[in-house]
Amino acid sequence: MALMLLLERFCDLLDDYDERAVIFGDYEKDEMGRDVTDFSSFQARGVTQYRGRSLDRLIDTLYFTQSHHSRLLQLADVVLYLVHRFDICWDSSNTWIDLQGRSIWEHLRDGASIYRVMKWPR
Repeated sequence: MALMLLLERFCDLLDDYDERAVIFGDYEKDEMGRDVTDFSSFQARGVTQYRGRSLDRLIDTLYFTQSHHSRLLQLADVVLYLVHRFDICWDSSNTWIDLQGRSIWEHLRDGASIYRVMKWPR
């Protein structure tokens, strides 16, 4: 269900920008097979189960690699941590590390051309 919601929202974002994309994920052996099977069934049906949304903005299939082999996946992990820590669960801590992390996050966020935090499902 989580994968389906994520893919639907990602396709909504791609619609807004009239773009297509390829999905890469962190290699988790016990979850990877199920995700690929689920994605294949969504593609075969032409729509997802939750909102009945087409996934036509996504190219081909899901790709997985171990994050320690990919600097891009490591960077995605850091950005997601920053989003969660400083935009979703910010607790107004004034420790040096939190202030520095918040400053880095604000710099990245303010320089991004696409940035939205959403509560899912909406």
